[in-house]
Amino acid sequence: MKRFAIIELILESEEVYNFSCCNVVLNKNGFTIKDSIFSLSSIDDLPEFVFNSTVIFSVHGRGVITKDSSQLSGLEVIINDNQPFLQKYEIENIQVVSLIRQELLNHYLVLLLEKKICIKKIFLGAIPLLQLTDIIDRNEIIIYNYKFSTENNKQIKISSVKSLEKTFEYKKILYSSDQSMLIAITLMLIENNKIKTEDQFDNLMNLSSRFYYSRYFKLAQKLALVIFFLLLVLNFSFFMILSQDNTTGVVNLNHLNSLKNKTDSLRTIIKNQEKKTGEAFVSNANLSLLIDRITSSIPAGIKLTEININPSKFSRERNLYLFERDKILFYGTSDNSYILNQWVKQLEQTSIISKSNFISYKQESGLVNGSFILEFFFNNRWLEYIN
Repeated sequence: MKRFAIIELILESEEVYNFSCCNVVLNKNGFTIKDSIFSLSSIDDLPEFVFNSTVIFSVHGRGVITKDSSQLSGLEVIINDNQPFLQKYEIENIQVVSLIRQELLNHYLVLLLEKKICIKKIFLGAIPLLQLTDIIDRNEIIIYNYKFSTENNKQIKISSVKSLEKTFEYKKILYSSDQSMLIAITLMLIENNKIKTEDQFDNLMNLSSRFYYSRYFKLAQKLALVIFFLLLVLNFSFFMILSQDNTTGVVNLNHLNSLKNKTDSLRTIIKNQEKKTGEAFVSNANLSLLIDRITSSIPAGIKLTEININPSKFSRERNLYLFERDKILFYGTSDNSYILNQWVKQLEQTSIISKSNFISYKQESGLVNGSFILEFFFNNRWLEYIN
C-alpha cells in the first residue's frame, strides 16, 4: 500500500462531530502527508481523493473510552450491556484497551460505506499518539488535546484537555498540532514497532471490503452484459437501416433512369414540335426556377401529384398537337379548400401568375381529401419579378 487516505472522526457528541483527512504517499525517505483538510462538518464535504483511495479510519473523542487494561474491571457492566468494539494496544509492559459502543460506531461506518468509501483499518482512541512520545520515561505529556500520564504502577491515564500548542516537534521537525493524529496513525502503520495492536476490526473490514468488491464485480458483470446487448441492438439497427437505404437507393436509381429516359423522349418530341410549329420554348432552366418558386410556397395540407408545363392541345385545322404557352397545369389533392384558395391568391399577388382557374375540384366527403386541377397562366416577365 504505497498510497492511502486517513479520515479522522472527532466526536463531540453523538450528533455533533467533524472530520479531518489527508492523503499519504509512502516513499524511500518515509512518507509525505498531502492535502490535509481539517474540521469538515459533513461526509459530503470530504474531498475526491478519499473516495478513490484505501482509507484508514480513526475515531476518537466523546464516546470512545481508553483505559489501562487493569482498569477494565470497573467497566464490566458497560461492556456486557453494550457489546462494544474493543481494540487492545500494548506498549512495552503496559496494555491499554479502547472501546466504543457498537451501535455508535456502526452509525458512522454505515454513513461512510454508503458513500462507497473503502475502509481498510480502524484505530480507536488517542493511543496512536504514543508513537510521537516516550510516555514511559515521562510522567505527563499533553499532545493534540490529550493528556497522557502514568502513575507509579505504570498505569496510563488519558484525559481530554484543551491544548494551546499550535505545533509539536517530532524528530526535530515542527508539525501543525492538527496533523499530529494523522502523522501518528501513519507511523503506526509503517513502523508498528513500538505499539502492538490486537482488535476485531481487521476481519470485519476485510469482510466488508470483500463484500463491496464482490458487489462491484457483479455490478460490473451486469453492466458489461447490458452494454454488450445494447451494442448488439445498435449494430442490428444500423445494419437494417443501411440495408433499407441500399434498397431505397437502388429503387431511386431505377426511378431516375426511368425519368431520364422519359426526359430524353420529351426533348425529342419538343424538338420535333419546334421544327413543325417554328415556335421555341422558354429555357428549361428558367422554367425549373419558376416551378421551384411556386412549389416552395405550397402550404401544409396541399399535395401535388402532377405538373404539366405548356400542355399540348390537338389542332384539327393543322392536324397536330400545339403547345399552350405560358400555361401550367397542377394536379393534386387538398384537405382544405380554403387553404388552397388562399395559396392561389398569394401567388397572384406576387405578379408571377397573371391568371388562375380551377378546372375542377372534387371531394366525395369531408373525411377524404379533395382532388383538384388548377390552371396557371404565368406573366411573361415572371423572371424579373423573381429576381
